[in-house]
Amino acid sequence: MTHGDTKIVYHPSRTIAGLQIVTSSSFDVENFEMKDVPQLWETFWKRFPELNIAPNGTCYAVASPIGEEVPPLKVLYLAGVEVDPKAVLPEGFVAIEVSAGNYAHFTHQGSFAKLDSSFREAYLTWFPKSGLVQRLAPHIELYDHRSASPETESAEMDILIPVE
Repeated sequence: MTHGDTKIVYHPSRTIAGLQIVTSSSFDVENFEMKDVPQLWETFWKRFPELNIAPNGTCYAVASPIGEEVPPLKVLYLAGVEVDPKAVLPEGFVAIEVSAGNYAHFTHQGSFAKLDSSFREAYLTWFPKSGLVQRLAPHIELYDHRSASPETESAEMDILIPVE
């Protein structure tokens, strides 16, 4: 697992719809596990046709902090895709409006079996040394064409940390 250059990127607002769970954040070192997340994605992709939209090759995970704690220890984790803000959603789906803003853009490179290492590196090693200040906003994972073969060492995805 490696990561590319980390940079600050402005992301526009977007509406993400999908399925959601409560889980520990990467900052909760003692309890952080990604075991629930793969199951959520599997369920989401089984139910994706219910959204009645064509896949565009990009999906998102949105981790919304629970409470006012920065960094958050618990998050609402949503696995989903961008939708029209006025979309009517099937039962069980939720939509989150992610407001525009700056994000520290950290790219995971390598098998997704090693994603846990990248999250720990991004949040527990790189970010504390960056001098950046987190803002209270959803954290984003971006999966696109680079994520098509997640078991390979050439796979990539982006971890986006909201910053002031």
